[in-house]
Amino acid sequence: MENMIKAKVIIELLDELKYPVLSSFSSQELGKLNAVDLEALNAVSATDISSIIDEFLANVEDRKQTRVDTEASAPNVETPIVKTEPPKIEEKPNEPAKDLTAAEKIQLQPPQLIACILDRVTDDQRKDILSKLPEDKKQLVEAIEVEKTPISEQVIQVIMNELELSPQ
Repeated sequence: MENMIKAKVIIELLDELKYPVLSSFSSQELGKLNAVDLEALNAVSATDISSIIDEFLANVEDRKQTRVDTEASAPNVETPIVKTEPPKIEEKPNEPAKDLTAAEKIQLQPPQLIACILDRVTDDQRKDILSKLPEDKKQLVEAIEVEKTPISEQVIQVIMNELELSPQ
């Protein structure tokens, strides 16, 4: 079975916990994962899912054991403590902190969050936001299918308020 299908199965099994995991992925990794056809997931049997989980857990245990072995074999070397003064930061009192625009704030967000925001704004706002995104991020955001859950409306509203956007 293809590794991307296995990865998609594991991610989907995370349910609500998948979003923090997905937000740590690069755009390229998300693109690969989103390219997995949902029909391929529907074709995975319960036995296959069980073997995928077993393989995943075995890999996790192997990595944990490798980490423990590495830490145990590392020599115990004491690092001398060197006291240094922190560098002085010159403050410019006449220069106010740069406030980010809503567009700049949105660009800093992970693609999944941008997709959720685009699902809630007007068509004009959507076009404006998409026009300000880099092309690769724009394609990734457009490829994400937004699922609506009862709590998502409240969470997205808080985020939109923070980004200074009004809903549809």
